[in-house]
Amino acid sequence: MTVMKRYIPIQYRKRFCRDQQGAIAVIIAICLSLLAAAVAMAVEVGGYLNMATQLQHAADASALAGASQLDNKPGAIDRARFSAMGALVNNVQAFASDNDPDGANVVIETADIVFLSGLNPRIVVDLADPDADADADFIEVNVAPRTVNYTFAMMINANPDASAGARAVAGLGEAICSVPPIMICNPDEPGSFVPSFYQGKGIILKSAGANSAWAPGNFGLLALNGHNLSTNDIRDAMGRINPYAICFSKDGGLGSKPGESTAVAQGFNVRFDIYEGATGGLSNDSQYTPARNTVKGFIKPGPQCSYNPNGGNGWTQPANPFDGPEDPDTPIAEVMGFPRDNCAYYPLSDGNGDCTVGSSTRIGTGYWDIDSYMAVNHSVPDIVTVRGIFGVMGPDRLSRYQVYQWELGDYPMGTPHMPLGEDANPQCNTAFPAPGPDRRVISLAVVDCIASNVQGQTPNLVVDKWVDIFLTEPIGSSGGNNYLYGEIIGETTEGQSIETVVKYVTQLYE
Repeated sequence: MTVMKRYIPIQYRKRFCRDQQGAIAVIIAICLSLLAAAVAMAVEVGGYLNMATQLQHAADASALAGASQLDNKPGAIDRARFSAMGALVNNVQAFASDNDPDGANVVIETADIVFLSGLNPRIVVDLADPDADADADFIEVNVAPRTVNYTFAMMINANPDASAGARAVAGLGEAICSVPPIMICNPDEPGSFVPSFYQGKGIILKSAGANSAWAPGNFGLLALNGHNLSTNDIRDAMGRINPYAICFSKDGGLGSKPGESTAVAQGFNVRFDIYEGATGGLSNDSQYTPARNTVKGFIKPGPQCSYNPNGGNGWTQPANPFDGPEDPDTPIAEVMGFPRDNCAYYPLSDGNGDCTVGSSTRIGTGYWDIDSYMAVNHSVPDIVTVRGIFGVMGPDRLSRYQVYQWELGDYPMGTPHMPLGEDANPQCNTAFPAPGPDRRVISLAVVDCIASNVQGQTPNLVVDKWVDIFLTEPIGSSGGNNYLYGEIIGETTEGQSIETVVKYVTQLYE
């Protein structure tokens, strides 16, 4: 049988060799392969990143839970460890493929937790130390590494897996909220300011200049870094019952702000039932009520609520104001507020007197003319009664704040003994005064201004302490100066001032 061969003309054979139709299919096949590889890698790398994120979230949650128990009290470490280990019951990861016996659960063991007393440098707490609970300020949680296996990477001889762990450090931060944004320069700098040493002593604070270096005893405005307070904000923060809603951390993030003495004075003086300037229309506002006891040594012959030392129909000075410990030949004052320490009256040229306690010329001795005050507003035998109530014996002096508490009936709880020399009840704003701790108690931040080189607007200050001050007289009531006179009560605690709220906030540091 003869097989016939089909002849293909040469022109067709040449055309076939030159034909490029279908070449794109090869390119598409190559691109699809590369795209598939990229997708596979993206999925596998994405799984690793998701696992790492979930582990970090677990570490953060555990550290924050543990930090909430670090109050430096007995049992703090055990409570923190228990909270940190139990915080992860519902925390899982969904991407590890390492056949770990824990499966999807993220488990924290005792060995994964470290307690620290410092971060820079890192100081590990010795758990065998009897003071370990008091020293533990931070908790470090380490999450053991988990692994993601890469299927595609094995096909191209790349790393077949990747591992990730997590670490978090948290602590219990303290913040003071709902306080007037006022700071004072440490009167004892370069020494440490110890509030308990100055309890009951008078303090004189002068407004700091806008461009000058702040000195011990100056006061000014406290601001959050990068947060500007308007004049109205400042006035409201000083006088409003619910002041400008910011919290000041004890760990920093604060700055100073000079000036605005008029707004400060107008806001503070609302607490004494004085309404002037921008606060003149607030005398019926329940958010700007004065203290329950506004005794200040003023008279009010007319209906106005502003202050004019030279007379008028509002608050003004009496004909014979108290200007220092009474001379036997000088008639006793008609009305009298809480006086300054005796040393703060002479000489009067700078409003400073000759007070010197330790290295400070802005703090008095705590000796004030209680005899004259009680003679004007109560009776001399009441001194004996009040001394007995507060257990003040021998040469010790009653503080103005103690007498004030007795007048209000707050200590002991009972019948008020309001001053008789003047009507100390609010006369301008008759809305119900705020109950509880009084509006004449404020909390101030104490800052080492020299060490921090505070000059005008200075950022990144660290508050050393917060102290409570009892306001003894309105700002500007003496010689037209804008000095702030008060008496030191002690270190700030929640509830002393009606506004002050101490918040404990857990926060991550690393």
